[in-house]
Amino acid sequence: MDAFFQLCRDSFRRLYGVQDECEPVSETLLPDLVLQTARHHRVLGLLYAGRPAGGTLDQGRSDRWQRIVFGQAYHSERCAHEAVRLLAQFPARTGGVTLIKGPALAVQAWPESGLRHYDDLDFRCDRKDFPRVLEGLLAAGYEPEIEEFRRRENLWHFGWGLTFHHPEGFMVELNHRFFPPHFPWPAHLRLGDPSLFQEVQLTERTVRAPSPALHLLLSCLHSVWHGWERLGWMVDIGGLLVRHPAALEEADALAGKDRFARRALHTGCQVADTLWGPDLVPFPLSKACEPAVALALNLLTLRSPGLSAGKRMICHRQLLGSGERFHYMSRRLLIPGDGDFQRIHLPGRLRALYWLLRPLRALVARGRARHLPVRRPGGREAPRTGPR
Repeated sequence: MDAFFQLCRDSFRRLYGVQDECEPVSETLLPDLVLQTARHHRVLGLLYAGRPAGGTLDQGRSDRWQRIVFGQAYHSERCAHEAVRLLAQFPARTGGVTLIKGPALAVQAWPESGLRHYDDLDFRCDRKDFPRVLEGLLAAGYEPEIEEFRRRENLWHFGWGLTFHHPEGFMVELNHRFFPPHFPWPAHLRLGDPSLFQEVQLTERTVRAPSPALHLLLSCLHSVWHGWERLGWMVDIGGLLVRHPAALEEADALAGKDRFARRALHTGCQVADTLWGPDLVPFPLSKACEPAVALALNLLTLRSPGLSAGKRMICHRQLLGSGERFHYMSRRLLIPGDGDFQRIHLPGRLRALYWLLRPLRALVARGRARHLPVRRPGGREAPRTGPR
């Protein structure tokens, strides 16, 4: 663990009041490097609020840090008010719109909700409620990112979700699924189950949000989905473990017999315990997840802004069994996606044809690729006559 991660660990344990096992960190990092890395990992608020007096953040850069962190806190507060305003647009006309992550997770997992950095508001609703939720979003001044009606309807139907933008800079993500349709998620955990959710206080009213246990499971799977890209997501997991000691046992029960969900949960909690612990995890976790933990810690040290889809898929497959991998790859290959919807504009009554057109289009594309010119040494090209 390098000096930056040690600095984050020190700040976490000081901020969450678990610094009994925390040794003082010898700060050798340049303030500009700390700022750049913290902004990538979205832990500016953590470092600023948990900083020791006279440390790196107080050496000639405190004004700059304060402006950035206070600006972030102001944006988070505006987003929380916007979430409340939006939810007031449609609860009476729908079966229940749920706010996931964002300000709801900040309230549950962070000592001060303004310290958590997020860019958008994530809502989930029942598939059939989409017309009424869309009506509410439009009435609130939002415009869909995708204007073409059929493409938008197909994206919603197949579970890819939609993005909406507001002139004042707010962004909303809306879906009837917790994750994209090919990504494994326990089928028994549904939006219609009231036991999975609770009322969370945001500004002047409460909103429907996942329970701490469900948010813990979601956070671990979300980190896997994105290839362990952000250290801030590990703060979410560690914060839930500290502030809700029973959440891990409850999340383990929620995962049920879904092996991928349980492996992702155990991996995420072990990573958080390695970063912020010891003793954040109340009981031993599966040792089978140790390779995934090592990969996650390695990926968190990368300075690049994100992973390719192929590298993220490695993180997914590492936690899948052989049969699960086949199911995952089959869904990835066969479920219609935005590329299909942009090329072929089918109306709702013919939407089922995408299940036939998707593999057909893949076969045609593969056939064309086999006959593309192959560049040989010296710059000459020859037609591809077969697989190489």
